[in-house]
Amino acid sequence: DDVLQIIVESDPVVLLQSDLSGVDQEIKAAILDSLLELHNSGELVYQYDGFNKFKQLSHAGILGQLKSYISDSTKNSQSRYVAIDIAEICNLQDASPSLVEVALSSEDTYLIRARAARFVATTGSEVDKSKLKDLYTVPQDDPEDDLKGYGLSATYPKHITTEEVLSYLTQPQANYVGGRYQRFVAHDLGERLPERDLEI
Repeated sequence: DDVLQIIVESDPVVLLQSDLSGVDQEIKAAILDSLLELHNSGELVYQYDGFNKFKQLSHAGILGQLKSYISDSTKNSQSRYVAIDIAEICNLQDASPSLVEVALSSEDTYLIRARAARFVATTGSEVDKSKLKDLYTVPQDDPEDDLKGYGLSATYPKHITTEEVLSYLTQPQANYVGGRYQRFVAHDLGERLPERDLEI
């Protein structure tokens, strides 16, 4: 359908307002391609309120489409951020290994590294979560402590002891309240503390 093709290419966000459950897999793939391309070109601006609607785009080839943006540092940050959002809302745990690489890459942008680390901390496998130890055991360019926060969140208490965690706690660098590292220290650490460690 020519009209549908025009909408897919020019305004895929409009289609996300509809029920796409009965839509062909190829159409979903085309919508996703257009959505990512328009974000990459700057024609679409990132909107947080569209996050849940991305789940409708799930289809057989979605992982490959998203990884082509997630792992490509030549794509702009906005399109890669959207790709990670979609991977998370679609619960694509198989994207986790690629996102570990992004999170640990000192060559990548801070925004994307932190977003990748968040995905692994919340959606990744335990094997992948354990790899985020490097975010606090190896010196990082981490001005807001988000990498450290996600690293600790991903690994404690399954992959690091309470005593080890305490040795890595430092004063927050961020000049605001509520960053991921601060939330870990103020909430997660106490909530996850194993009973055997209460006397440390």
